[in-house]
Amino acid sequence: SVFRCLPPRVKVLDLHNNRIRSIPKDVTSLEALQELNVAFNFLAHLPGCGTFSSLSVLIIDYNSISNPSADFFQSCQKIRSLKAGNNPFQCTCELRDFIQGIGQVPSEVVEDWPDSYKCDYPESYKGTALKDFHVSQLSCNTALLIVTIGVTGLLVAVTVTVLCIYLDLPWYLRMLCQWTQTRRRARNVPLAELQRTLQFHAFISYSEHDSAWVKNEL
Repeated sequence: SVFRCLPPRVKVLDLHNNRIRSIPKDVTSLEALQELNVAFNFLAHLPGCGTFSSLSVLIIDYNSISNPSADFFQSCQKIRSLKAGNNPFQCTCELRDFIQGIGQVPSEVVEDWPDSYKCDYPESYKGTALKDFHVSQLSCNTALLIVTIGVTGLLVAVTVTVLCIYLDLPWYLRMLCQWTQTRRRARNVPLAELQRTLQFHAFISYSEHDSAWVKNEL
């Protein structure tokens, strides 16, 4: 690797357009490095500053970075200039923390923001600026989503149970079912036969004040 053959006290390193695919994580001899230019390579990951503890300028645009590290700004406390635009960013939940990290640093730190930072995937977000990509915490947190669905389902079940008890809903449902079945049977029976088999019942509605008369006279 080219990083293992460099002088330990090098401060400015320009390796742009060198077909570099990765930066070794175990490089410990470049602690004095302050500026690193690795633009126009094939890097798939945005490196942290654990390997380059003095790094203040990082140019890494035009690579293959899709999901930048969420803790990049935490590991690179000395960074004062980051140029990471024109990469094929995947706008998914993994990118959410990186975008939030950009919003927490001074605007001059991230160069070419927001014009050069756009979604490449999924297709529905292709061309969307990262600053306009928003995804809710609920959709990115599986545990929170399960709890929310569970609590909502429990509340719905309790509400339905209370309504059934209070409004006697099962009785109304049985009555509706019986009424529907009766109408269906009636449509299949000829009118003449139906009239011969019908039995009528009389129902009397009366006031409580007239109950004695109804019971004694009728």
